[in-house]
Amino acid sequence: GSSGDLSGMGSGLGMKDLWRPGVPSMRLRVYQFEQLLKVALPKLHAHFRAIGLAPEVLAAQWFLTLFSYSLPHPSVARCWDLVFFDGWKAVFRLAIARLASAAEALLPLNLEETAAYLRSSRLGGQPALADETSSSSSSSSAWTSGKSSGGSGGEALVSAALKVKVTRSTLHRLQRDFAVELLRERLRDTGSGTRNGGGATNPASASPPGAPPPEGGGRSELAEDPASAEPHSDPGADPGPGRAAGPPSGPSAPLAPPPPAPP
Repeated sequence: GSSGDLSGMGSGLGMKDLWRPGVPSMRLRVYQFEQLLKVALPKLHAHFRAIGLAPEVLAAQWFLTLFSYSLPHPSVARCWDLVFFDGWKAVFRLAIARLASAAEALLPLNLEETAAYLRSSRLGGQPALADETSSSSSSSSAWTSGKSSGGSGGEALVSAALKVKVTRSTLHRLQRDFAVELLRERLRDTGSGTRNGGGATNPASASPPGAPPPEGGGRSELAEDPASAEPHSDPGADPGPGRAAGPPSGPSAPLAPPPPAPP
């Protein structure tokens, strides 16, 4: 593929699947990322949950752009070398390495301050925090420039990412777990729809939405009483013994014309 078509790379990223209706691939990557973050950085994962920071916030900014939205171009080029070589395994390792480099600065922040920190990393500036310590300042500098201890730029971030343990077998297991969670979610939605359907409806007699009403819609559901039902009279039938034949009843019965007068 062309240089701009990440879906055709040998890494098997499948970037176009992140944009399909319902974003099923993005949901899978977010699930994998959150589970990996829970193991690699449990304190930071618990802190994000406590302040209400959804992992989709980071995933949308990092995964959809492969860090090109939040890192300087020289650092992005070095990170992409690893991504194109190792696929999503490298993406997750880079994401966790970035968070690990800023964990000390992120842990004291509330949701609003964390959002400001992420915005500053996107714009390449320093976080505007009321109480900024020297440690958080150095962490934010590493965050915005892609630097960490022991190096500079993307090379240092790649070196830190290679120390994060993420295996393909782990990603495959998490993919299976996600499929199970997705199935449970659909079953819960189906059960909720059945319970909220309004009464016990016989599924065999229920019509699907938009279906036309059944034929004979004006017919009453109550059965007729055979004892009280009037017998059906046929004007042309034999009245039987003891019964006189009469003219047909009803407003639609025609009247016989009078006999002609004698000459």
